[in-house]
Amino acid sequence: MTSPDIFVAVPVYRGQELVAETLRSIRNQTYSNFRVLISVDGEDAPSVEACLPFLSDSRFQLVVQSNRKGWPGNLN
Repeated sequence: MTSPDIFVAVPVYRGQELVAETLRSIRNQTYSNFRVLISVDGEDAPSVEACLPFLSDSRFQLVVQSNRKGWPGNLN
């Protein structure tokens, strides 16, 4: 497999109600040469739980920040 053409960053903070829909939409795109980095801002177990089913797809990766970094810090 070649390196992905598209990199998608998905910052999450208290997003457990919407993140699965967002990730499902990305996964279901007809173009498949992409990589997704999900970054959960701080210890947010419900959001992490909502993201876990997508990790079976090798294009998805999850990072959980150890403490709250805010929008700019979570994107870095």
